[in-house]
Amino acid sequence: MTIAEAYSKYAKLAKEKGIYSMDVRRLLVHFEHLRDQLDVITEGKREMKNLASFEEGMERLLNDEPVEYIIGEAEFLTRKLKVDRRVLIPRLETEELVAAFSERIGDYFNPRNMLAVADIGTGSGCIAIAVKDAFPNFFVYASDVSEEALEVAKENIASAGSQIVPLLGDSLQPYIKSGRKLDVIISNPPYITGGEYVQPSVTNYEPEGALLFRPDDNVYQKILSRLDEVKKGPIVLFFEISPELTEYLTKLMDRYLKDYSYEFMEDSNGLLRFLVIDVN
Repeated sequence: MTIAEAYSKYAKLAKEKGIYSMDVRRLLVHFEHLRDQLDVITEGKREMKNLASFEEGMERLLNDEPVEYIIGEAEFLTRKLKVDRRVLIPRLETEELVAAFSERIGDYFNPRNMLAVADIGTGSGCIAIAVKDAFPNFFVYASDVSEEALEVAKENIASAGSQIVPLLGDSLQPYIKSGRKLDVIISNPPYITGGEYVQPSVTNYEPEGALLFRPDDNVYQKILSRLDEVKKGPIVLFFEISPELTEYLTKLMDRYLKDYSYEFMEDSNGLLRFLVIDVN
């Protein structure tokens, strides 16, 4: 079977399952060691060298497993990062969170200063690495409550050659325990509520602890309720959120914060996806 024949056959099967043909091309690139997806076309007449492995990967894809877990990597901004079922797959919305951070940080601080920035709930380490790429002078921490997730982050940090300090612990605990003070917090916490539709490929494969929001036990509350313990002075927080949580978060800020201002921001789809809080 040639590459073109394999693509034609499995792109049709993928379409029937509502799976993007791009994901089939990504599997072909991975298993046939092609340079990029264009090679699926230009090298189409070539015989498949790893057909069995590709077909095994396609079986997993057709069973709704995310292509990123099958190939073991995900693209995030300029990086390719290792991912597996220990961590959430980085998404476009989180790239937009980093973009908002990069565009807005100068409104609050001189970005030439050595700011202490904490990526809380780092998962794969994608946010921390992107922040360090954009601002090499920042002192960046990457923390997670999951030891397994932090191991993945450490691998990605090492591969990126980034000087980032990994910390194990829930929300602000590792910072409070070690006496670390912060200027900025950036976080993509679990925020999926019970009222939101989530694709089976997400709920069946990605770590539940990184996905689901719990009203009585969540990262937003844990950070805001103990924020004074990690403040150097003024502190700015950048959160990724669910549009379903705006009322909850407004009440949470009112409960725990005093001298502050905030803004909910839309993502590229026009949904309220980000919250920026400036606390004096």
